[in-house]
Amino acid sequence: MSDLAAVTHVIATGRRISPIGRLVGTANFPSTVLVAKGSAYVVADGATHTQSVARYDAATLATRGSVLGFRGPVKKAGPRGVLKIPQENFFQGLAAGPQGTLYAAGGSSDVLVAVRAGHKGFALARRYPLRYLPLPKDQYPYGYQGFHRGPRHFYPDGVTLGRGGGHAYVTGLLSNAVARVNLRSATVRYANAGPYPFAPVLTDHGR
Repeated sequence: MSDLAAVTHVIATGRRISPIGRLVGTANFPSTVLVAKGSAYVVADGATHTQSVARYDAATLATRGSVLGFRGPVKKAGPRGVLKIPQENFFQGLAAGPQGTLYAAGGSSDVLVAVRAGHKGFALARRYPLRYLPLPKDQYPYGYQGFHRGPRHFYPDGVTLGRGGGHAYVTGLLSNAVARVNLRSATVRYANAGPYPFAPVLTDHGR
């Protein structure tokens, strides 16, 4: 491995550690990895003007396209295999659905975004808006924890699909809530989920 020195570190105990296996660079601050149907998807959500979801071949780690979310408008289309989405943020949550569809939590953009991965890259399928749900006054943290000068955010940060793939369950980090999204009709039901919900998991076969 020619770049072993660059990925080798000395920890507090004095031990030297380095990763093993095949390595590939990603965009800044990779936070989530999802493997589905021969592809590995990586969410990179650093505090920059864009966040991304990149697709790699699961065996070779060859790049197979990416989605870039921009805070503002997109001035020009991306190169082949790169989908640019305006007013879009990505934050950690990622789930795989049928027919190559990915569902990504939209963070400050307050949406669940669906994209389809194909041979030529990604295509935008749909965006599902999510609204802020006020916190109960008797529940920690007792008040909204985002910026108070702007709009209040649901801030989707985690997503999983229900049994059969007809619904998505999305946690709202700044809203202490979970949303159940009908992926066909886009209707949404909300429920309180307690402080800082992060990662939804279904049990009992989705019941």
